[in-house]
Amino acid sequence: MLIRWLAFVVVVTVLPRPLWAEVPEDVTPPRLLVAPRVPYPQHATGRAEVLLVMTIDDRGEVVSVDVERGSEPFAATAATAARGWRFVPALRNGRPIRSRILHRVEFAPLGATPPETPTVEEGEAHGVVDVTVEGELQLPPSVTSLEREEVRRLPGAFGDPFRAIESMPGVTPITSGLPFFFVRGAPPGNIGYFIDGVRVPYLFHVGAGPAVIHPAFVDRVALYSGGYPARFGRYSGAVVSATTKNPDPTWHGEGNLRLVDAGALVEGGFADGRGTALIGGRYAYTGLLLSLLSPTATVRYRDYQARISYDVTDRERLSLVSFGSYDYLSETRRVDDATEVENVIFGTEFYRVDARLESRLRGGGNLLAAITWGYDRSRVLQLRNGDGHMVSSRLRFRRPVTEDLSVNAGMNLQLDRLGVDPLKHVDPEDPTVITFAGLFPPRTDAGLGLWAGLSWAVSRRLEVSPELRMDGFFDGDARALAVDPRLRVVARPVEGLRLLHAVGVASQPPSFAVPAPGLAPADLEDGVQRAVQASAGVELSLPEKLQVSATGFVATQLDMTDAIGIQQDLDAGTVVPRSMGSSKGLEVHVRRALTERLGGFISYTLSRTSRRLGRRRFLAATDRPHVLHSALTYDLGRWRTGMRFTLFSGAPNADRGDVAPGRPARDPAFYRLDFRVEKRWSLGGTGWLSLVIEALNATFNREVVRGQPNAPIAIPSIGLEGGF
Repeated sequence: MLIRWLAFVVVVTVLPRPLWAEVPEDVTPPRLLVAPRVPYPQHATGRAEVLLVMTIDDRGEVVSVDVERGSEPFAATAATAARGWRFVPALRNGRPIRSRILHRVEFAPLGATPPETPTVEEGEAHGVVDVTVEGELQLPPSVTSLEREEVRRLPGAFGDPFRAIESMPGVTPITSGLPFFFVRGAPPGNIGYFIDGVRVPYLFHVGAGPAVIHPAFVDRVALYSGGYPARFGRYSGAVVSATTKNPDPTWHGEGNLRLVDAGALVEGGFADGRGTALIGGRYAYTGLLLSLLSPTATVRYRDYQARISYDVTDRERLSLVSFGSYDYLSETRRVDDATEVENVIFGTEFYRVDARLESRLRGGGNLLAAITWGYDRSRVLQLRNGDGHMVSSRLRFRRPVTEDLSVNAGMNLQLDRLGVDPLKHVDPEDPTVITFAGLFPPRTDAGLGLWAGLSWAVSRRLEVSPELRMDGFFDGDARALAVDPRLRVVARPVEGLRLLHAVGVASQPPSFAVPAPGLAPADLEDGVQRAVQASAGVELSLPEKLQVSATGFVATQLDMTDAIGIQQDLDAGTVVPRSMGSSKGLEVHVRRALTERLGGFISYTLSRTSRRLGRRRFLAATDRPHVLHSALTYDLGRWRTGMRFTLFSGAPNADRGDVAPGRPARDPAFYRLDFRVEKRWSLGGTGWLSLVIEALNATFNREVVRGQPNAPIAIPSIGLEGGF
């Protein structure tokens, strides 16, 4: 059966064109139902043109509006009017799809009224300038996604797309404010992080810092809580996938200046717009602030992003993308009056260089081929640096067979060279150093993954996506094979209602509970970690652009290496045993896009997570039955404001009694309040400047962990943001 399947994929790919009928993608742009008239702003004069970026859903409703170009007060007037427009949605092969358009609105005084007293003027919407198909945004089951423009307005996220993850359904924090999460019971080490398909070890800078990628580089972030597409592999928990913005030859930029760091990004075109170049980054200057708050602490971080793209033909684009991050956290202690010792608490860095060729195939579909080089390093226990060198390649293609059926397939090959380097001041004959080196001997890990699947629109109301992924894992003399089938089903019994189902198996080599760049446990002899994940949900579109969803899920994890979840069962220095995990729950999400004038969401997760060692079954140390996030934002035009409220149950407390299932002793519940206020000015035709005051945990609440109150993790921020 497998041979027949692979043969079919090869035939679909290479069959000569005369024998394989082309299936062109017939895309029709969205069309306004009624040509709108936009009121001319009071006290304005002269002619003006505003270019709007609008997202239109598959029902023809405006999901978001942003100003691409235009001066005030014309820009705000056009954006406000556009939010109420209705469209005939874009069509792909006759089916309604989501799309993004550029729409031009022109303002001109009517009549001969002098400029000093304009009273009867109007603007006119001149129609679609450009359209981008976004059919993928009809999200599959168990996926939550946010655009960068929404995250910019989320209180407590500091404009970073990745910081929205903790507010998504199914996400349980280890501790409030720290960027490590359990997703449907899976620990942080079992969650994969990808940027344009490139694996990265972590998402945030040290000390509850910002994301390791400049926000202006990111277009959208999606959380795949379970049953994720087969193109993602080697993680048995969840996947966080970020998509960067498409190359734009128009010169533009964005920057920010805050109390602790500064960042900027700029992009422009060359070769008559066929090529683009982008560079950006961020640098922290925390020394002055920390000297006042904690004189013995040192925090440093920085990152960079760069991209060069060139359209070789109208269908092929060649790109070279590079990004990296550096973090350092230490504490200095005085040994005596003349000696101080700096202890490194956290030191890590990673870099990626990705060369890719993207091609739009004739007759529909696309092909991606890429090669990636990477380097990871972590400082461990003042003893050594864990170093990792990575080379990987990936191939992915999608090909329509008929109007209702398309084939998806791909492969991934990855080599990781792992080892440790002693620090210069460390004695290599020290017994502790020798023991540590024995735990992480130099080795080469390898992985080969193949996957294929179908996207089949059985009818207008039913879509089925079966997929199969196979991974081979190699670690020294150890070998392991994983075969992971997955299935997603989407039904639309009536307009505005979707029934979402997903089931699948996911496999992963042994891992640490929290990612450690450059280090990985050599434990493949005991097999890989596996998870069986299933979910069923309903999604309903309501009036006033409300989206409501409810999803039930269940997951079983086998042979886990989860030191956090079983921490009450471990003594210091104990090797982490393989455990079994179980999680089940219900996720409820009510949402109105934050890009609306009045936007917000309520996200509630009811869950139970347990672990089993041998015959003993107990609650996971991070089990939190109730997790609630809610946010409300309002756009006043030049002012934007919002608040976010977070509440979650306390974790089981092993120091206060039994943690077996039932009624365990728990730490107290924790809540926090975040806020954001932004004042925005327009500068010239396309520029803008904002003053942003923001805070995470503005009430400075303390979280109790294992019966002891932590120091409050509160992050205030004040800064300037701007762009052109």
